[in-house]
Amino acid sequence: MKHSRNAVTKGILGPWHHSMTTPGPLLDWGGLRVRWFDHWLNANDTGLMEEPRASFYLPRWQRQSFRYAGEVPGEWRHIEEWPQTVFDPGERLYFRPEPGLGEAQVLASDPSPGEGGSLSDASGPPSALRLRYYPATGGRGQSFGPTRGEGYYGIDHRSEDVWGLSFDTPPLREPLEILGFALARLFVSSTAPTATWIVRLQDVAPGGTSYQVARGYLNGTHRSSHTRPEALVPGEVYEIEVELMCTGYRFDEGHRVRVVVTNADFPTLWPSPYPMTTSLYTGGHRASHVLLPVLPSLAYRTSAVYPPVLDPSPRPSPRDRNDGESWYRLIHDVEGGTHTAEINLPRTKMKCRVNENDPAIASLEVSGSREERAWDRSVEVRSEGVLRSTATQFILDIECTLLESGEVIRSRRWKDEVRRELV
Repeated sequence: MKHSRNAVTKGILGPWHHSMTTPGPLLDWGGLRVRWFDHWLNANDTGLMEEPRASFYLPRWQRQSFRYAGEVPGEWRHIEEWPQTVFDPGERLYFRPEPGLGEAQVLASDPSPGEGGSLSDASGPPSALRLRYYPATGGRGQSFGPTRGEGYYGIDHRSEDVWGLSFDTPPLREPLEILGFALARLFVSSTAPTATWIVRLQDVAPGGTSYQVARGYLNGTHRSSHTRPEALVPGEVYEIEVELMCTGYRFDEGHRVRVVVTNADFPTLWPSPYPMTTSLYTGGHRASHVLLPVLPSLAYRTSAVYPPVLDPSPRPSPRDRNDGESWYRLIHDVEGGTHTAEINLPRTKMKCRVNENDPAIASLEVSGSREERAWDRSVEVRSEGVLRSTATQFILDIECTLLESGEVIRSRRWKDEVRRELV
């Protein structure tokens, strides 16, 4: 039997989280799977092979809130081949600080949040911007919280953008569509041996709202290898690449494209352990820039043939649910400098902490339970524990308990310490 090297593939790309249902569009994933296996296992003609090879949903701006009650606005596109720009972005935009700031002048100034400049198709003169590391950056606009099925993609990031280096295009004269992996090439340095660079791609509406489109991360010690990290030499300039997560999106006319460079994304990323200042170099032979996967003009199939079946059931409104136990809370101890993010779900509680004065001191506390019932028998698993860090170690302490019909059957506790190596 001969095997083809070109396997048959079908692709669907859309704005869903792990459930593959929210925030939308709603698809009948069960029906799609049945058609796929009916074709390949039962040799039934389901029309599958006549449909486009790839379909993707192109979202566009809408005012966001903590939870979605409806679908993300946008439209389906259908293509036979992924365009090369998906994997090889070609639209280059350079970071340019505010006019009149030369490299020596900017580097001599006191580092502070809120600086940045513009995104331009032309590189400028050599310059650089310094950024003081603020380990609690990320929580106020975080896509990290309870969903309860409605979907949660984060909220207005304006209050977060000011803690990074923020660069904007002028208002767009026409819509801009992207599909694929944006890539940031940065020239950077740090005063500490470990630093992480986070790059966020934002859509800034005429009213000023700043919503996240995609983001990417790179621990600078992994600049050459993920298996053999190397400490940063303080003050040395490195060229690094930060690949953003795959996305499809339409920036509307009059909106601005914003790119924000920061060194923290709390509570998603574990904070780097050292207080530090980083520098971003622009222009000249250190022209930091971002590459956008701008979608070329293609012969799309716009008919709604594929995916063929939408979920007919209406999406429950958050008002129809008992959400009293679900919340996401940020607490700032101004005197002690501690920031806490608390996530509460009916059976899961998480508490993330970091200290702005000593970012090596961070912790994650988790407690949760799950119960399964069948006839007159119930089995429940309860677990709770904490992972915390110092400048040199990660310390784990977690306990798991198994109960049957309310009685403890078995319990076990794990305690461990591992050396912190360039994290």
